[in-house]
Amino acid sequence: MRREIEREHESQEDFPKVRAHRYSREFAGSARSFRRLPGRRIGAAVSEIEAIARAGGSPERVLGDPAGHARRLAAREPTLPLPSFPRCVLALSVALLGAFAVLGGLHRLTTGGEFRLGLSGLVVAALLVVMAALLVGGYRRDQRCSPMMLPVVFWLASLPEPAESLGSGPAVPPGLVLPVGAVLLVSGAVLWLATLPRPGRIVDSDGADRTELARPTPRSVVIWGLISVVPLVFAAANTWGVPF
Repeated sequence: MRREIEREHESQEDFPKVRAHRYSREFAGSARSFRRLPGRRIGAAVSEIEAIARAGGSPERVLGDPAGHARRLAAREPTLPLPSFPRCVLALSVALLGAFAVLGGLHRLTTGGEFRLGLSGLVVAALLVVMAALLVGGYRRDQRCSPMMLPVVFWLASLPEPAESLGSGPAVPPGLVLPVGAVLLVSGAVLWLATLPRPGRIVDSDGADRTELARPTPRSVVIWGLISVVPLVFAAANTWGVPF
C-alpha cells in the first residue's frame, strides 16, 4: 500500500512535466509547419514553456493552446524570407509538366495509345503554369500545406486530361515520354525543395538540440497519408477516365 501511495505521489509530481513535454511537442510541430520561423526562436519559446511548467504554472493557461501560440509567434516574430515568386512558379511548373507527362505516358503504355504533340500542347503547358502560379500564391500565404504539395501537383496535372491527344503533330513513343516526365517531375521537386527556407535546428536557451520535438508523430503521418491518397486517386481515375 505504501509503495502504491509513493508511486501515485511520484506520478502526480511528474504530471506537470509530462503535460509540458506534450505541450512543447504540439507547439514545436505547429511552429515548424510554418516553415519560416527560425529554429532558435522556436527553441527559445520551448524554454519559456518549460520555465512556466517548472514554476508550477500551466502553459495552456498562460499561453493558450499550442497551435494558437505558434500562430501568434509566427505573426509577430521576424520570419525567414520566402524565395521569389517566379522561382517558386518555375519549380512547380516543371513538376506539373513532369506529372502530366508521367500520367500521360503511363496511360498510353497501359492502353497501347501514342502521344502526339501539337499546338494544343502549348495550351496545356500554359494552363499548368497558371495552376502553378495559383498554387504558389496559396503556399506563400500559408506554408502549413507543404505535405500536400506533391499529391496536389498530380491532381492538378490530371485536370487537362493527360489521356487526350495534344494535337495531330509528331508521335512520341510512350517509352520516351515517361522517363522524360519522371526527370522533369524529380527536377521540379528538387528545385522546389531548394527554394524552401532553412529554419535550422531547434535549439533552446541552454544550447540543447530540441529538434526531435518537431518530428511528426505517427498519428500525423497517418492522417496526412490518408488525406494525400485522395488527390492521387483522383489523378489516376481522371487520367484513365473512371467516372465518379
